[in-house]
Amino acid sequence: MRTTGFLLVVINVLLAIILAIVLFGLIRIDTPTRTVEDPRPPSEKREMIESARRESVPVAENEVVAGLLANPEIIPFDPVLGGTMGFYDPGNITVLNDRWVYAVFEDGHVAGSMLIEYVGTADGIVWSVIDAALDE
Repeated sequence: MRTTGFLLVVINVLLAIILAIVLFGLIRIDTPTRTVEDPRPPSEKREMIESARRESVPVAENEVVAGLLANPEIIPFDPVLGGTMGFYDPGNITVLNDRWVYAVFEDGHVAGSMLIEYVGTADGIVWSVIDAALDE
């Protein structure tokens, strides 16, 4: 009789694990896989950043980090499940040099990372996304 009770507990635990795996799988199916396309042709995007570079001004690392925190609209993915895409952790923004920055973004449900080119100008920072991907 004790063996039957033990087997029922084991079966219930296994069913709970299987259910969790299935539910997690359903959530992953809903994650966005498309990027929001910039309507400008690549040559126009390149010209924009090169034009800004001709008139560039130095930008401090903390200004680059603050600029990204304030500009989540450059993230090329739609949020899921009511989240809001953003750069939420300044520790996950790494200024690589005076031209590129690596940043991690998330919406509370999915996360990803991106490589961004930036140029400081008299009017602020010009951003150009080089590549972005969601975490698997």
